[in-house]
Order: sequence, then C-alpha cells, then structure tokens
Amino acid sequence: MIIQNKYLYRIINLKVSAFLCVAFLCIFLLAIPSIALASGDSNKVYEIGIFPHLSKTHLQQTYESVIKNISENTDHKIHFDVDESIENFYSHLKSEHYDIVMLQPFEYVELAKKYGYRPLASQVHPLKALIVSKKGGAIQNIQNLLGRKLLLPPDSTAISYLTKKHLHDFGFDLNQDLSIRYERTHIACLQKLLLGFTDACATLQAALDFFEKRMEVKFQVITQSIEIPHTLFAVHPRVDADHREMLAKALLEWRNQPKAGKPASVDLLMPFRRITDKDYDIVRKIKAEVDTY
Repeated sequence: MIIQNKYLYRIINLKVSAFLCVAFLCIFLLAIPSIALASGDSNKVYEIGIFPHLSKTHLQQTYESVIKNISENTDHKIHFDVDESIENFYSHLKSEHYDIVMLQPFEYVELAKKYGYRPLASQVHPLKALIVSKKGGAIQNIQNLLGRKLLLPPDSTAISYLTKKHLHDFGFDLNQDLSIRYERTHIACLQKLLLGFTDACATLQAALDFFEKRMEVKFQVITQSIEIPHTLFAVHPRVDADHREMLAKALLEWRNQPKAGKPASVDLLMPFRRITDKDYDIVRKIKAEVDTY
C-alpha cells in the first residue's frame, strides 16, 4: 500500500509539473505580442504638423529647437515635414494624420470637436489682432478704415476672426463699409502694405516684429482686438495619457535658446504654459458669433 501511494504521489507530481510547464508556456506565448509592442513603442515616430506660415528655412529654424526638445524628453522620434504645403497640411488635419499639431485657436476648437484632439500647452502670452498702417499715411485710426482696403490672413485664422469681431463691434458693416481681402500669410499681407497695395493689414505681434526687423521698416498700430489664448500644441486622442503628460512637460520646460549667428528675427516662439480645453470656450463663442456675419 505504501509503495502504491509513493507511485501515485510521483504520478500526481509529474502531472502537476507538466501542467505548470504547459501553463507557463501558454502565458509566455500570449505575452510575446505585448513584449514586442512594448519594445517597439520606444521606436515609435510621432508625426507633428505645423501650419506652414513661414518660409521653409524660417519654419525649420523657428521650430527645430522645440521639436528636438520633445524628442529628447519623450524618447520618441518626431517627424516634421518642412516641405509640406498649406493644402497638404489641411488634408492631413482632416485625415487625423498628426499625433501632435501646432495650430491657431479657431482651428483647435474644430479639431477638438471633430476628432477629440486635446490641448498640451499654449504660448504664454495671449493672442490679439493688430490692424497696422503706414506711418504718416491716410489711415491714422480705426475710423479712417471707412471705404478703405484691408488685408487679412486666411479667413479661418484667429487674426481674421478677431479682426472681424473687432470691426463689427465698432459698428462697421463688413460687407459694405470697407473692402476686405485675404492673403495666404501674414508676411504677404505686410509686404502688400509696404508696397502700397492696401491701406491697412491685420496681423499679430510676432509677425509684425519679424517683418519690421527683417525689412527695417516701422508701421503704426491703429487699433487692436480683445485677447484670447494663443497658438497651442494639441495631441491626438490615440496618444495615451502617460505620453500626453510627457509631451506637455517637455513643452513647459522648453526655453528658446537662439544659436550663435542665427538671426533673432526668426525666434518667434515664446515659452509655453499649461492650457485646458475650457480656456478656449471664449474662442468657441467668438467663432459662433462671427460665423453669423
């Protein structure tokens, strides 16, 4: 009886050991995809989109520092296509191509609504529209715009929305009291003002500073709009919460360090501050209002 019990005990032990080996093997095999995913994740490339509002050279010089900082602090490569056209940029927005995108506030609220993009960080200072004219010219104040030609950046931009609200609140009929036309970029708008092809131009402070330094000219600001939260970096919802926090932290810790020999005029980026979706409720309100004009 004792011998039989010993054999039975050994058989049970062998069966248990075999079961444990099989169970371990199954668990290991099931874990392989997860292990592969985890090891491959560090090699992931984030696609970043930045509206091509400057020349290719200035676009790269302006954003290379912040992109490098994001990459180093998140251990992810960042792919930025400096040759991207405006048409491709908007096409990629619609196809949700970008993991990270830098864009103006009125575009952000649309992306957040349609695709769930979430804010990471905004430039620290608020954004406002400036209407500028030539010094000593016929346009000295906002009243002088009556019957005149005003150039704006594309109608979907923050500056266009803020300018139209400002003029409407002042009492202008935007369809009758002045001639509004659109240019592809702020620089094109300011160039036409300098050359006399328009009476005034609506722009933002950074673009105005950049153009004045580059062209060694000085315009006068005749009026300015209310302020809203500035241009921001936003992230696609497919990027998980941990990586979102890493991206936000990298942006918040970034500081612009101009390289020796690089013109100060290309340093358009300010430090960043943390931002929430609720901060852009004022943008939603202005958009809903101006879209009815």
